[in-house]
Formats: sequence, structure tokens, C-alpha cells
Amino acid sequence: MDNDFGTSFGPRVSVLQAPSLLRGQKALTLIEVMISIALLGILLGIAVPSYQQMIVRNRLKGATESLYADLQFARSEAIKRNQEMFVSFATAAPWCYGIDDTAACNCKTANDCQVAGQTRVITGADYGGTNMSGAAFAGGGSSTVFNPQLGTAQTATLAPRNGTITLLSPDGDSTQVRVSLAGRINICSDDLWSYEGC
Repeated sequence: MDNDFGTSFGPRVSVLQAPSLLRGQKALTLIEVMISIALLGILLGIAVPSYQQMIVRNRLKGATESLYADLQFARSEAIKRNQEMFVSFATAAPWCYGIDDTAACNCKTANDCQVAGQTRVITGADYGGTNMSGAAFAGGGSSTVFNPQLGTAQTATLAPRNGTITLLSPDGDSTQVRVSLAGRINICSDDLWSYEGC
């Protein structure tokens, strides 16, 4: 049939004839559906463990980077306030660390770790399954202090307080946050490619 423009739209199909157009199409067989489901199961079996491992690693990275940021905060506050800033660690589960502007503190005791009257405590519960396997500092103990002069990791009597904090994931991956005598803070790991090796 031609329209006013001289072109043809093709044959007219009535509504009642439409189902007959589907007769030429084939459906999936039961075997094809079963193979598709099996392939989907294999793909999910590969993807789910990788996804879970990614979540565990991201929790370890989160705990590591939070610790790094808090140590940087303590160092900068020591310089800014011209007073010592203490960062104290408790490695026993549930692990924690706290920052205090007067003395070493116990992060497991309520309101013991404070900066300018505000509690500054971070707990391992925020990073599900991540453990703190060690916090060792020069001079012994489980705390470091930042001296206001140049932000070094030394007490007021210039006793060194440099050291290393080690965090561990349930999968065995580990990271270290290191505080040098000069007060520099860095992260290293032999397990996570996003950090330099230890």
C-alpha cells in the first residue's frame, strides 16, 4: 500500500494474527537452562571468595590508614600546641589506641585519653576482624610521645620513643605503621601491593 509520499510500509498485520509471527522462534531447552545455571554457579563460586577477601583487606587498610592519620594528628598537635602529645596502645583484644595531651593513657578506661577535653579513642571493633599484633617502642612500653620541638618522637628529656605498630587481618595479611625518631610516620606491608615493602 502506498501512502501520500509514495512509500510502502509493508504488509498490514491484524492484532489477531500477531501470535502467528512467534511460531518461527525457538525456546531454550531444559539442558541449555541447566548449563547456564551451572556456569552462573561457577562464576559466583569464583567471585564471592574474592569479594570477601577484598572486604577483609579493605578493613585492614582502613585500620592502618586511620592509625597513620591519628599519628600525624598527634604530631601536628604537639607542634601547634607546643606541648607533648601521647599516643598509647592496647594490643589485647579488643585492641585500641588513644591520644592524650597530658600523659600516657589507657584507651580501655573511659575518658582517660583526651585532647583538649575531647575523648580520642579508636577501637578495633570499628575494623571487624583486624588485630593489632604488636606495638613496640624504644624505651619499652606501648606508647609513643611527640615532642613539640620539631615533632620528634622523643620525651621532654629527649628519650627516644620511636617504634612500630603491626596490624593483622584474619587472612594473615599484615601492615606496619612506623614512627621514626625524627617523628616521620610511614606505612609498609609485604602483603598489600598499595604500600611499599617493609
